Amino acid sequence: MTSKERVFRAGLPQGGVLSPSLFLLWAAPLVDALQAVPGVSAFMYADDTASLCTGNDITVSLERAQRASDALVNWARRSKMTVAPANTQVLVLSQSHRDTAGVTVMVGGQAVPAGGTLSLLGVTLDRRLQFGPHCRRLRNRVRPRLDQLRQIRRAKLWAR
Repeated sequence: MTSKERVFRAGLPQGGVLSPSLFLLWAAPLVDALQAVPGVSAFMYADDTASLCTGNDITVSLERAQRASDALVNWARRSKMTVAPANTQVLVLSQSHRDTAGVTVMVGGQAVPAGGTLSLLGVTLDRRLQFGPHCRRLRNRVRPRLDQLRQIRRAKLWAR
């Protein structure tokens, strides 16, 4: 038995079993465009895309990051999509604070400043790849739930 045919003008069904795989196949040219920039590695999971831009110094890395951003915006434009600068994050991984000062990458004509942390697939990274910010974020998310469990436990103890 086959399902009824259904035409989609844009996008894929949310929660569809094949949607992530179909999106990755459709977006494969984006990975090629990003990796065509020297020193850039592209990573995708479902609809999350990240690029790692490396260089011998911060100037080279930033130039590569800008070229990767331009490749992303151009691919999106050809694919009838837009990139939301508000949802774009920039993180400079460096031992030197000087490298992070005033860093911005232009995304679709808007400046995106480098932040102190970056959230990728639920993991918070900082510029020195330490997990302090990630652990603090998890602790803040879990604390209310733990408090609720403690209250339930206390109520059960009083009921005895």
